[in-house]
Amino acid sequence: MTAQEIKLQPSGYNFSANSYPKGSHVSLLLSIGRCFPTCKPQAVKWTNFDVLNFEDVQLIESLLNKHGLAGNYKSTKSGQWVRLVNEADFKSALKKEYNF
Repeated sequence: MTAQEIKLQPSGYNFSANSYPKGSHVSLLLSIGRCFPTCKPQAVKWTNFDVLNFEDVQLIESLLNKHGLAGNYKSTKSGQWVRLVNEADFKSALKKEYNF
């Protein structure tokens, strides 16, 4: 499903896309998918996202769209969260964004 097809509410707990400024100590959060990378060192350490909500999808889509890509998502059983299916495209967009 694409970002436009997602029926998530824009309110709720921002689970994965918490952004931290450059220099923050977030290695563990990046490695378990609880943080959105905002600089090159964070992008290099990023591995994958866990579940995402509305705000998370908006952040991911803005980065993907900036580099000519689009996200593909799969709903969780509860229907309250989604997972990014094409994480390789997101990693590619990160590499283009931060030149690594």
